[in-house]
Amino acid sequence: MISAISAQKIVLKAIRKVLAEEADIITSQVYMDWAQYGNWKLGNAEIEKQKVIHDEAKRLLNLVFYAKGQRALIAEYGKGSKLDRTNPALQEYLNGTVFNRDRLKFNLATASRVKDGNGEFYYDLDGKPHRKGTTKLRNRETGLDEHGNVVDRSVNPAYKPIEPRHIVAQAIRQRLNIICMKIITAVVASNFATFMINGLRLKVTL
Repeated sequence: MISAISAQKIVLKAIRKVLAEEADIITSQVYMDWAQYGNWKLGNAEIEKQKVIHDEAKRLLNLVFYAKGQRALIAEYGKGSKLDRTNPALQEYLNGTVFNRDRLKFNLATASRVKDGNGEFYYDLDGKPHRKGTTKLRNRETGLDEHGNVVDRSVNPAYKPIEPRHIVAQAIRQRLNIICMKIITAVVASNFATFMINGLRLKVTL
């Protein structure tokens, strides 16, 4: 007779297999969606890795995706004044060296990079250098300075704000019902459904 521990291992193996297969499907969908999204000049976008993590203490399986690149972040959380304030990494970004702190004067709208004593270049989220090109601080989305005065009468479309699309999150949500059905099928097929019901939880995170 098989032990409870052995039965649970069989169930976990079956679930891991489903999650690994679905992770590949989700990743492929994300790349297709990225290919249709915006301008490649926005930077890089890639799924660095995805993996299933078993937290034994919490009886929890985590399906985790690691996306990176400036284009991936813009596609997920938006840009400029339309930046998603619920972005879990927002505070880290605001406190980082890449962030243009002058944007705080314009409610996070894209702001000009003013020439100062801190070097000739600034760096984007991909680490690519760009030359600071102005002595006038202004909101790049409106052409106004911090006092509401017109500095630019023509605004470059490249600086327009971008709505968040949550591409990775959407790709996962679209598969959740399928994932759950596949897990149920896999657990039933293993003949140890009791151990799935007995407190084991599944969590999907970005």
